[in-house]
Amino acid sequence: MAIMAARGKGFRQKGGKKAKTGIILFQKYKLLERTGTGNGSEVYIAEHMKLHALRAVKCVEKEKIPYEKLVKEVVYLKSLNHPGIPVIYDLEEDDKYFYIIEEYVAGESLKSMLTRHKKFSLDEIVEYGIQLCKIVGYLHNQKPYPILHSDITPANIIVKNEKVKLVDFGNSIRITGKEQKEDVYGTLDYMSPEGRQETIYNVRADIYGVCSVLNVLYNEGICKNKTTIKENRKMAQVRKIILKGIHEEAEKRYESIDELQIKLELCKKEKVEALTSPGKNENIGITIGCGGITPCAGVTTLALAMVEVFGQEGKAALVELDGKSDLGKWKMWQEEHGRYLENMKYGFRCDDIDYYPNADNDTLLYVLNLGYQVVVMDFGNFKNGYENDFKKCNRKVLLGNYSVWNYEQSIRKLENIMDGMTTKDWIYMSICSDQGICTILENKLGIRIQKLHPFKNKSQQESIIKSIWNGKKKTKIFPIKRC
Repeated sequence: MAIMAARGKGFRQKGGKKAKTGIILFQKYKLLERTGTGNGSEVYIAEHMKLHALRAVKCVEKEKIPYEKLVKEVVYLKSLNHPGIPVIYDLEEDDKYFYIIEEYVAGESLKSMLTRHKKFSLDEIVEYGIQLCKIVGYLHNQKPYPILHSDITPANIIVKNEKVKLVDFGNSIRITGKEQKEDVYGTLDYMSPEGRQETIYNVRADIYGVCSVLNVLYNEGICKNKTTIKENRKMAQVRKIILKGIHEEAEKRYESIDELQIKLELCKKEKVEALTSPGKNENIGITIGCGGITPCAGVTTLALAMVEVFGQEGKAALVELDGKSDLGKWKMWQEEHGRYLENMKYGFRCDDIDYYPNADNDTLLYVLNLGYQVVVMDFGNFKNGYENDFKKCNRKVLLGNYSVWNYEQSIRKLENIMDGMTTKDWIYMSICSDQGICTILENKLGIRIQKLHPFKNKSQQESIIKSIWNGKKKTKIFPIKRC
């Protein structure tokens, strides 16, 4: 952005309104160039005459904006410390104006880019979206109450060297509960339906704002010459994310800005074609899937044992996909007994091991790109239809407790899971069952099933778990504790 040195006491800008360039405020700020107007205010680039540093000066007419609203903006900004949010230095006033002295944010607004018909690549749109999510996520995570920006527009997003800053907090509000009735001000084209209708307001309003900006970049500024199948598929994926974020019904948008960020990050990275991809992505270790053919087969018990063993040798994670309460009960037990627990994004950490309960497929892909040496996946009883994801794991463990009253259902489930897999898949099965039913299953499916007993000692447990890691080419049928 060019800086003009003003001559004389001022000059006229577009529209005939006299600008205040050349004026010296409070004996230290010299106004150089007006960069924007709106809502009863003007924004100038100014020079701090003693420090020879640039500042942004927001001049607000006292008759246009209530003092309380202005102070609210200052208080919000003074309490924030984020590289994507401008620093506020001072608040001054005279008879006609309030002056907010802020960090000068160099760069160009997205509005200016759109005005000059810049074409945005899909990667740029996704990257800007991710950066915006991080800034808005910081605001939403403020304590004791989240801050909503409430006016996320192309004009309020400044980009320099591909880095994004969010400016103009004049319409920000605090949400003192999960939602509240609020009089909201902002830019109509980017305001959520609940803001326009003055209904219940919550963090999903900012999600709408972020996705509204991305929607404009996508529709008006996207480079149209990407024609490969890969690019078309990625474009459709980004479009789907945007449409969910600008849904007219707030409850059908993303629940949090973090959820939106994950979706965009998955678009940024090459999507893992299979959950088993050593060699394709050096950051991804192996995946071990644990699933149960019957209820109460001990899947989570085994998964936790694996994570404990692997955690002693390197970083390991446990991803729970079936939505059971076992892992939640385990976490509660750890907290009650004073074990170290640390909350983290989408999960928690205990004794240097990371746990991601109740994960969905998108969360799983996010976890796989975090660089773990091994990811143990608890599929439970496959009740949410994750059989195909189980088949993609590097190592597979099936557990079941078979009896007269469940063997027919067990046959159907085993046939479905084993369809398309060979002995090279190294399926491990733990059976504590009726021997006669095991014989029926063996004859029906052509597999060898052995009635076993729980682990005799910890060394045996570690030996069996390490054999899973090594992936030895043999059908190892091992025991596990029953519920």
